[in-house]
Amino acid sequence: MSLQPGTMVTSTLRLVRLIGRGAMGSVWLADHLGLQSQVAVKFMAPAVADDEVSVQRFRQEAKAAAEIRSPHVVQVFDHGRTEDGQLYIVMELLEGASLDKWVKVKGPLGVTEAAGVVTQACKALAKAHERGIFHRDIKPANIFLIDGGGEAFVKVLDFGVAKFTGEEAVNMTAAGNMVGTPAFMSPEQLFHGKEVDHRGDLWSLAVVTYFALLGKRPFVGKTLGELCISIKHAQYVPPTALRPELPAEIDGWFARAFHDDIALRFQSAKELAQEFELASGISTVMQSTPSVVAGVHT
Repeated sequence: MSLQPGTMVTSTLRLVRLIGRGAMGSVWLADHLGLQSQVAVKFMAPAVADDEVSVQRFRQEAKAAAEIRSPHVVQVFDHGRTEDGQLYIVMELLEGASLDKWVKVKGPLGVTEAAGVVTQACKALAKAHERGIFHRDIKPANIFLIDGGGEAFVKVLDFGVAKFTGEEAVNMTAAGNMVGTPAFMSPEQLFHGKEVDHRGDLWSLAVVTYFALLGKRPFVGKTLGELCISIKHAQYVPPTALRPELPAEIDGWFARAFHDDIALRFQSAKELAQEFELASGISTVMQSTPSVVAGVHT
């Protein structure tokens, strides 16, 4: 099937324009004639269509969204194959910006804004973890801010490399490939990939929170080896050393989030969010989230 404006993917799905394209596929704006609304349609690139792991991850993204059922996870309406065998996922259309783009345009978030983002992201993760689903690739590009009446409403994106408890998790990692984005991985995910549980997502969200507040990652290295050492030994600059106006308690929150003993870190998404609220000195974090930057999810 040739993907171009006007193409009928199904009897109710008509492509309008290309939103974005990457190595794994493309995303199109489409008219859903049945729903009488516009949606986003993600297609798998033909170049990776024969790769079993890539196909499984593509399908898993749809499966995870269907199982989690959270307003803070992108809604999937349908998925399947075109007549010529091309895989696709039909999703809600998100207008706004990913956290990395927001920070690039507007600069780091204030502590109240960051708390709103953390709280909403934690709601999505809590739902996922209840279902035995671990995201494994929490990063700024997968935290999306959409227009919520002048304030940001958070959506957690891309469960394509998520780990499901049970046999599916074994199949996804059987080849021994690293999944996720190293700079945002916990030590356990970096060094013991198959042993990762929901607490790996909490570490990653703490890294995202550091980025949101400071506009830079806590752990860096010129090589992957140097980065791994930085993460393993939690070598980072305390936030208040870079932004003295931040509450001093924020440093303590990160010290716990990045503790070398996983048993002494936050043990649930709810706990992580509640403790960030306390450290921030904020009584109601949902009332101040950042205004979004215009754009469409790609």
